[in-house]
Amino acid sequence: MQLDLKLIPFGRQLSRHMIYEETDNRAVGWAKGLYLAIAAESSGSFIGGPMLGPKGFALITPTSGGNPLDYSYTAVPSLVTLKAGKGTARFALDGAKVLRVEGSGLGLRLSGRLGFGSIAITTPRGVELTMAGGVYLITAKKGTLSLDCHWDLKALHSTDPIITIEPDASGVFELVIYDTDDAYELPAAAASLDQCAAASEADYRAFAEKLIKLPADNRGFYDFCTYALWTGFQSFQNKAFAPVNKMSDQTIYAVEQPILTLPLLDASHAADLITGTLEFATPQGMLPA
Repeated sequence: MQLDLKLIPFGRQLSRHMIYEETDNRAVGWAKGLYLAIAAESSGSFIGGPMLGPKGFALITPTSGGNPLDYSYTAVPSLVTLKAGKGTARFALDGAKVLRVEGSGLGLRLSGRLGFGSIAITTPRGVELTMAGGVYLITAKKGTLSLDCHWDLKALHSTDPIITIEPDASGVFELVIYDTDDAYELPAAAASLDQCAAASEADYRAFAEKLIKLPADNRGFYDFCTYALWTGFQSFQNKAFAPVNKMSDQTIYAVEQPILTLPLLDASHAADLITGTLEFATPQGMLPA
């Protein structure tokens, strides 16, 4: 199954990490391209709705010698592959909390955007962005990692961060990116990116096996819906629920969860979705909407 990241972001079940393609469909001048994103509540509003603009916080630009490169990409449920000239960068999720990135023959520039109250700093662990209710920690296993961000005394806020990744002497880099918090309880990383992609593929296939099947002539639509449902679930209070929209609205409504059971063959999973929100009932028996 090939993914169009303009239509649906790359991700994984229970993970907040996402990659998507910004198209500036509102024609307001936002930079087009692939973005790193993370599922989090919007920090701003405009006329009652989310702030207009890209949903991601870091524009991904492949580079050579510091200069931007034109690129193309392909995406499947377990892997995003970016190609620029003779160089390649690959992205895969290592479980729910870790994004792995490997590159060869190129570097990367991550042009970030910080919301209100967010900061970007360099620490002995790597580059840390305090945002989205946690810490987005970027570490380099191979290659070099640098951050350009400072406090603007006139504007009274930090400048938007520019994170530069350069390959090592052998021409490769490897990043491990954690969705964590200030306790820094980091999960163990898998041995390789290929192992991460294989585990994601296996998880996706196992999830698909628990859904009803459609006729072969509807395969493309079926695969799209399966992937959307798989990536849509998020962890909340140690349970898996689906928000309204993982990209733009993480509100979880009790009334919507039973609808998601319609394609499920697994009765225990369906029961968990239907009854899971009962644990959050008030003493008066009221449930979150």
